[in-house]
Amino acid sequence: MGATPRKLKLSKRSEQGADVDEKPPVIIILGQTGVGKSNFIYVAGKHMSVPPNPKIGDGLESCTGPPQEYILSDPDRPNRSVRLIDTPGFNDTTAEGDDKQLKLIIEWLRQEPKAKLVGILFLFEITQPRVAKTPGMMNPTHIENPPGVFVVTTKWSDGTDQSHCDADARKEEQLQQIFELQPNAMKRFYNTPDSAWAIINEVWNSSEASKITLEKVRELLELIRPHLKEPDKLMRKIGKWFAKLF
Repeated sequence: MGATPRKLKLSKRSEQGADVDEKPPVIIILGQTGVGKSNFIYVAGKHMSVPPNPKIGDGLESCTGPPQEYILSDPDRPNRSVRLIDTPGFNDTTAEGDDKQLKLIIEWLRQEPKAKLVGILFLFEITQPRVAKTPGMMNPTHIENPPGVFVVTTKWSDGTDQSHCDADARKEEQLQQIFELQPNAMKRFYNTPDSAWAIINEVWNSSEASKITLEKVRELLELIRPHLKEPDKLMRKIGKWFAKLF
């Protein structure tokens, strides 16, 4: 039976039973309902003796209430751990809207004033219908992507149908152009532990040399803005939320 997610507070003991003086760093996972946030955590933790057991939905209704945190050990470096934060999905059909979801995340952050944030993953389903660039949404100049912040595409084809693979690759290129991202700011999650940890380790390594700044995060959120419900209202809430992180 999988490990029960911890809500708001961490256990003071590690998986091996030793006291934990310094909490593992945090990676926050964001995305719309059904994009695969809980599945990403489940796959990343398959190697553990007691793997995480987040509830995974069918893509129609969110299975994530308040933020849930999961402590995962690095499969190649067992002494190193990370906290992955599974957050409520945007455009949730079972909640009171995105404002409520963000309030839940803010409440979690209040419980973790000294949390070390090393990265943010925005999950985006590669099989989503074609999206169009919104006039006036983009800055005329290229935006430098903040370290530790990545757009992760999910639900890639298994490779057996070349036409699907080609279509997914075209969608990825389109997303990169719409978000005006540098190529290394987009990552593919192939639903395997190796691809999950390749992403986690890159977040870890990229954020060690430079701190994520509030302004850069806001710039990236502006790029993702058209894909969220009630964007103007939501952006104000997200701005306040990120202000609490830095």
